[in-house]
Amino acid sequence: MGVRMDGFMSALILIITLSSSCFHLVSCGRMTDILEASADFLEKAFSQELDFDSPDVFSEEWIEKSEQIMKKYVRKIKEVHNLEEHVVKKRGTDEQLTITRDYQGVNALTTIEYLYDTTAQYPRDITLFYLSNDKGVRELCAATLQLVKEDPELEKANMMIVFKFEGDKFKLLDQAPVMGGVDIESFHIKGIPYIVCAEYDAGSSGRPLEGSVVYRLVDKKLQNVQTLNTKYPSDIAIWEDLNEIYMAVAISQVNQPTHTSYEADSIVFRWLGEHFDSITTIKTYNARCVTPFKIGSTMYLAVANHMNNQDETDIDSEIFKYNLNEDRFVSHQKIRTHGAMDIKFFSSANKRKREHFIVVANSFEIGVIDFKTLN
Repeated sequence: MGVRMDGFMSALILIITLSSSCFHLVSCGRMTDILEASADFLEKAFSQELDFDSPDVFSEEWIEKSEQIMKKYVRKIKEVHNLEEHVVKKRGTDEQLTITRDYQGVNALTTIEYLYDTTAQYPRDITLFYLSNDKGVRELCAATLQLVKEDPELEKANMMIVFKFEGDKFKLLDQAPVMGGVDIESFHIKGIPYIVCAEYDAGSSGRPLEGSVVYRLVDKKLQNVQTLNTKYPSDIAIWEDLNEIYMAVAISQVNQPTHTSYEADSIVFRWLGEHFDSITTIKTYNARCVTPFKIGSTMYLAVANHMNNQDETDIDSEIFKYNLNEDRFVSHQKIRTHGAMDIKFFSSANKRKREHFIVVANSFEIGVIDFKTLN
């Protein structure tokens, strides 16, 4: 009976060991769920009446059955809580990397390895895209905003430079001057790359035909497609939905004859075959970032509002919801933020449910000397 009991105990030790490993990976609430599920499983699995005083209670057949049940249970726990390690191959090498996932299936990043650089001078932003060559093969490209022959302490760029990856390095492809570049984005239409730069100082001199420029890259050269009527843009977001390409431009301020107003109309555009056309505006307050996202079949825009006209930073950032019937974005929810600089959306899912999150980077509250704040 001692041998038979050892077989049963080994199965129980397997359960205890697994529960201990789970404890380091999951919250207390999740741990309670696992233990409750364990008790329920074992009760159902071993619900037959047993005479523990009988010398034959732990028969070889019963021990084999119990071990099969325990192994099935362990596999199920690992599957549900994603406790397995996944092995992948590093791009371009035969070296294997081990990626550990947490209980929600999220990859745990362990290291970041240097691969290449673009040799950009005082870069401010970068976007990656592809360019198809004569054989139809996609080649990696990058467009950067950078300062050229200027004070590197300045916050805005004066040149957009496009690179193409060849061999093991990025090589210069083309360039174009920009007026105070603060953000750069790219998208593709029928395989052709388009690049848009938010030019903060464009349109502020009073001269006609000034604004952020939309380029396309054809035959390895930048072509001016459109000049957007955007003054003091701070951020650009481009996305595709409903078989359409949309672009939102966050406007940080409006210059009035007697003062600067932070209450501004940020603009949403739609691509109409050869150019962007404005479809609606949203009221923002010194907007620093705009982020599109989708829940179900509904589009949303999240805007990080930094400051109002009373120089208050303790204000509401806002989430807008797309109204299909009216073809515009309407206010959906306001979130109290403190000098918001950035806003991002992400979602997380397991086999039971999907949850959605908004993350805001707050910079400071007026009066807080050390600029420490909660994000």
